[in-house]
Amino acid sequence: MVNFDELPIAKPASATLAYGFLAGRTQDSFPDKADEVFVAALAGGKMYVAYGEIEPAVQVPACTVVRTDYNKKADAAAEKLERKQITRQAYDKLGDLHQQGEDAFKRCFTERAPQQPAFAAATRQAQALLEAAIGK
Repeated sequence: MVNFDELPIAKPASATLAYGFLAGRTQDSFPDKADEVFVAALAGGKMYVAYGEIEPAVQVPACTVVRTDYNKKADAAAEKLERKQITRQAYDKLGDLHQQGEDAFKRCFTERAPQQPAFAAATRQAQALLEAAIGK
């Protein structure tokens, strides 16, 4: 489970705190889109946690392009190393390009996702899920 970004949900009147976030499931690399929401609230001395799939998923194609570019650079560098066109030292100086791509994708997504129409829809869905969970 990957936390993509916090959602600006409103705290229900009966709750002392509430939190929601966009999520996606993965076995290895960071997913390209968030297709679930998780919400939690403390109300009446009880902790409530709920999650559900969202439609549409929140995605930022420009961020996927950023990651793809890093992955292409990583693959090209690995191929050059394998063909002995660059030294191990030169290759190591590049750093982990795949990880750099993942980090760049995360930064991009956090910055740009709130401007996506699907982000507003996800926030509404998370709010409804939270209110249903605490029985409002």
